[in-house]
Amino acid sequence: MTDGVSSPADVWSAGCVLAELLLGHPIFPGDSGVDQLVEIIKILGTPTREQIREMNPNYTEFKFPQIKAHPWTKVFKARTPPEAVALCSRLLEYTPTLRLSPQESCVHSFFNELRDSNTRLPNGRELPPLHNLNPADAARPTDILPSSSLRAPPARCPGMERSRYREKLSLFSLEQKRLEWEADRGETSSTETNQASTSSSFAS
Repeated sequence: MTDGVSSPADVWSAGCVLAELLLGHPIFPGDSGVDQLVEIIKILGTPTREQIREMNPNYTEFKFPQIKAHPWTKVFKARTPPEAVALCSRLLEYTPTLRLSPQESCVHSFFNELRDSNTRLPNGRELPPLHNLNPADAARPTDILPSSSLRAPPARCPGMERSRYREKLSLFSLEQKRLEWEADRGETSSTETNQASTSSSFAS
């Protein structure tokens, strides 16, 4: 709803992407912003006046149809991990301040498997160096996280700056999770990037 881009808006977009990976199709499909708004309300229910004011005070007089929220457990398939459903529900909140922060999302129990030293890739190999965040780190800005939260860059890339290396690991982690979900489903899920970006404008 706002022109600017904020962290809560990015979190909403991440929730849309995660939901699409779990479903195998966009969670809020639509040919326009209005179509997507209808799909959002069909799942999250009609936002309250207070929620609308939190998202964008310019929409306080806009009238929405009164629809009850659809249970998250019925949005996803029965075999969807409860932790994944719980994470989506915390990312796709109407009120921006109630959504998980990026740091809080990283320490969510959904990612506990990545923090388990016994976890292996589908080919049996060990996981690559990953963030090792804990709940205490969620309250700290990312630029002051302890060095122990990330394994040191391997010797084969001595010239890479730590910040750049950290970004590459984050992308690798997301890609690896996507491949694991696709392997579990036995199919390839397509990503429609305009779905996440358009719906995020409603929930900025």
